[in-house]
Amino acid sequence: FFGRIMDCQWLVDSLDDTFVSFLKKTPEALKKYEETVQGLLAVDLNALSGEEINADLVTQLEKYEAEQFALTLTLGEVKKHIVLKTPEIKEEDNAGVRVQEIAIGYINRATAGGARASKEDNSSDAGIGGSSKTDYYAARAKLEKEKAGEKTCEKEIALYNLQLKELDRQTYQKLIMAWRNMSFHRASIYTVLKLNRDKVENPRRREYGMAL
Repeated sequence: FFGRIMDCQWLVDSLDDTFVSFLKKTPEALKKYEETVQGLLAVDLNALSGEEINADLVTQLEKYEAEQFALTLTLGEVKKHIVLKTPEIKEEDNAGVRVQEIAIGYINRATAGGARASKEDNSSDAGIGGSSKTDYYAARAKLEKEKAGEKTCEKEIALYNLQLKELDRQTYQKLIMAWRNMSFHRASIYTVLKLNRDKVENPRRREYGMAL
């Protein structure tokens, strides 16, 4: 057992707690993600003015970034937990090891984006990174800078206002998709770990059959 070889049982115990906590908290977290998405979908995008920085949008971006950061940290700890459960490599009895490989692949795809969960996985879903407050501010500042450098007529002002409104609209839509991606990745990782927990925890037990 790698944790004992490295004399880091304290770390193993800590990661065990994180692993169990992730499994325990994920169903409620997924429910909250969906509630957040429904709240964003309820925003009347046609009513956005774009005239000033959208305080609600900024708050929503901050909420997403906080959850993204927390989940990324947690998944990193879950990944360590799985790695520390990796047994000595042998030419037989690899059902549990295969599940470990798949689970780590799912985590890599979530935290990096675009990577395949396994060699059989042909999807390239975006990771849990996404909409950020910094990107929103930068895009808005660029539009405002372009306006400041022009002698604007009424038509140009109208176009500028439309651009700001469109920026807010697109940012809301990207935020919705970002929450959807986060929900997808968390649910995928949760499912593979929940259904195959024994294989992840004790990968070298011959009686296991593959659940995947």
